[in-house]
Amino acid sequence: MAPQPGPPGRWIWILAVLCLLLPLAAVAQSNGDCLSCHADKELTSEAGRSVAVDPQQFQGSTHAAAGIACVDCHQDLAGVEDYPHAASLKPADCSACHGDIQKAYRSSPHGKLKGAKNGPTCQSCHGPAHDLAGGAIAQKACASCHQSVGNMLQTSAHGGTVDACTECHGDHSLKPVKHHAQGGCADCHKQEAGAHAAGPHGLAQAQGNEAAPGCADCHGSTHSVTRLAEARSACQNCHPGRAEDIAASVHGQAFAGESKSPSSTCYQCHSGHQVYQQKGSNRATCGGCHEEVEKDYEHSLHGYALAKGLNNSPDCTSCHGDHRILASGDPKSAIHRRNIARTCGKCHGDEPVMAEGNVRLPRAAVTYEKSVHGQAVSNGQEQAATCLDCHGDHELKGPADPASEINVNNISKTCGVCHPSIQKEYEQSIHGRALALGITDSPTCTGCHGEHRILSPQNPDSPTAVAHQAQETCAQCHNDPVIIAKYGLEGTVVQTYEDSYHGLAVKWKSERAATCSACHTAHSVQPTVDSTSTVHATNVVETCAQCHPGATANFAKSYTHANLGRLESPINATVRNVYIILLAVIIGGMVLHNLIILNWHILRAKKKQQIGQQVTRFDVMQLIQHLVLSITFIGLVITGFALKFPDAWWVQGLNWLGMTEAARGTIHRFMAVLLVIFGIVHIAYVLFNRRGREEMFALLPTWKDARDVWDSFLFYTGLGKRKPKFSRYEYSQKGEYWALVWGTFIMAATGFVLWFPVEFMKFLPVWAIEVSQTVHYYEAWLATLAIIVWHFFFVIFHPEMYPMSWTWLTGKMNARDVKEHHQLWYEDMVRRGLIEPIPDEEEPGEHSTPEPEPDPDTEPDAASPEPPKGGEEEDKKSA
Repeated sequence: MAPQPGPPGRWIWILAVLCLLLPLAAVAQSNGDCLSCHADKELTSEAGRSVAVDPQQFQGSTHAAAGIACVDCHQDLAGVEDYPHAASLKPADCSACHGDIQKAYRSSPHGKLKGAKNGPTCQSCHGPAHDLAGGAIAQKACASCHQSVGNMLQTSAHGGTVDACTECHGDHSLKPVKHHAQGGCADCHKQEAGAHAAGPHGLAQAQGNEAAPGCADCHGSTHSVTRLAEARSACQNCHPGRAEDIAASVHGQAFAGESKSPSSTCYQCHSGHQVYQQKGSNRATCGGCHEEVEKDYEHSLHGYALAKGLNNSPDCTSCHGDHRILASGDPKSAIHRRNIARTCGKCHGDEPVMAEGNVRLPRAAVTYEKSVHGQAVSNGQEQAATCLDCHGDHELKGPADPASEINVNNISKTCGVCHPSIQKEYEQSIHGRALALGITDSPTCTGCHGEHRILSPQNPDSPTAVAHQAQETCAQCHNDPVIIAKYGLEGTVVQTYEDSYHGLAVKWKSERAATCSACHTAHSVQPTVDSTSTVHATNVVETCAQCHPGATANFAKSYTHANLGRLESPINATVRNVYIILLAVIIGGMVLHNLIILNWHILRAKKKQQIGQQVTRFDVMQLIQHLVLSITFIGLVITGFALKFPDAWWVQGLNWLGMTEAARGTIHRFMAVLLVIFGIVHIAYVLFNRRGREEMFALLPTWKDARDVWDSFLFYTGLGKRKPKFSRYEYSQKGEYWALVWGTFIMAATGFVLWFPVEFMKFLPVWAIEVSQTVHYYEAWLATLAIIVWHFFFVIFHPEMYPMSWTWLTGKMNARDVKEHHQLWYEDMVRRGLIEPIPDEEEPGEHSTPEPEPDPDTEPDAASPEPPKGGEEEDKKSA
């Protein structure tokens, strides 16, 4: 089957398009057609404006090289056949080819000026389209409008080095660079821009701080950019006052008149772009000029501490300041001799630094200011020692470092700079020679005088004052058991000195009595066997004669504070032993004699108190409770105070008897538990026993007790004639009972906290242990003194009770004593028929003879039969 022809409509459309395009191709103008007229140099428009085009310039232009035809820009001439064409043509539209560029231009500062007088167009910068040159826009193109900027640029650091303005500002978008380091500058200055970004200025910008400086803030505008040597004035814009500080400093004075010198500008210390702020000394800061000092600092205690990350450690600026660095001879300088202690005190006397615990002897500056050295400097004696004289300045080392000026082996040399004669004496002494042999326990200057708080020997607070030499200063070694045993020293020299007249007089604040340095000298101390010693046999007489003119050899030998058992004479030992025996026999006999007499009176008082009717004061249960309370109380007092005062003579006696700390603690805790049990038993007694309840009600305080206190005061001072009447218990007994209740509770509570601190601190505040210790200690004193002063007075030392009331042992009280001291109780018992009334004794008249008290040795006791009446009559007649 033959193929069928396609639809005829498609071929008709193809022929129609060809018919339309052929005429256009026939009439399209070429560049040559345009140049045939416009090549005429004299060709002008109707308005008289030259419309000539130089063929050679056009052929060398960017457009010609790209094959751009005239009608591509002058599109309204496309298809024009009649020439000359119309005189009025639309301006060429660059956006037809450069749409994106045109869009960027319109949003730029130049584009926003479009239509304004002298507003820049494409041709204003690129030149006429017919001779448009390739490459960057020359500076003169921008300078045609920005003449002043162009002039500045030519004289700036960028002048002659930047080909076109677009290298910084861009081309068509032309955005202003807010922070140059983030924009144009970084394109050429990558290293500097990176340093700036890592410095405090760049970091502040990154955090949104608009005031943080960028490139132009320091170097000036890009068009007038200055070199770094001229940048110091720029720093003053943000850091006012620094120029005056630098000018007044040693750095500013050293480079006066050399403002263009790199050494005189800020960046010499702070760096050009990163702006160093870190602590310490390094090659980029102080170490750049002070290399040797930097090395010393890095090997010092301060340098080591800073390298370990202790940011409180001082660096160069901590002592010298930052910008206003003054010479050490300037009185205003922080390192002037008058000010150096205050400078060091910023760390060695500062509370926050002390709290961190990184500074040894944190209060050294404070104590130094109170010393003879500190006071001398404050009074204007600038030659007196300061911190730097002893510790050094930059290469400051610790006492453990052998190279340190305060190392134990170098102390005498350091002090000897100001005290050369004393240094010589010390180094030739037994102490100095021992130290030179490696015995570091031997005392040095600071061992006796102290380190920073060195006081005059005339100052009562000085360790070398008369009152402190033997007991504190020299005793550091000569009374230290470890030192004595280690080096075989005489162990009793301090004790025997204190027992001598000299030692006792010193304790009585005598300033004339001889002390250690008076006989042994202060620095030239030598052993007794050394012929140069002041206490050698050949020199001791002269030494004693300093205080005792006319002293002889026998006088000098009569006193020594060495071991008496080893050196004393046989005669003196015999005399001493005889007196010890006499003391034991005579005084012991006296004590025994008086105890026998006292015992007789105690037994006689018992008989006296048992005459006549007897009233039950305490029942058996109360007597047992009182006995347990007495035993536990005395045991607690002895074992408690033994812990607080271990050196007391009576505690030493307990130690001699074999009481150890373990035994003491066990006894104390056992007594405490027993006291608590006693308290519980007593509570049960007063709650569940009828007599106990009666006793409790009788012990309750009333308003009458307050009146009784006042009436007693008036009566016993002679201001009142009426003696108050007391009931079963009077105010002193009630107060003592309730004090016992309160004290027992307090002592038990605080005692258990101290016994089991770990358990109690799980829920108690941190101050509970310390407060419990304080309360336990002072409550113990209160209870002990109350028993001695109050209780013992009423049961022992009261004139009407002496030598002792037997009621606490027998539980009985004489009815006559009840009537005398507890009249209301007596009257109540008589009213209730519990006792027989006792006739009132007639008050003796002015001339009458008082009736004698009953004699316990002849008076029948309550159990004896009454005497015959005749005997009574005989007695009355006798009376």
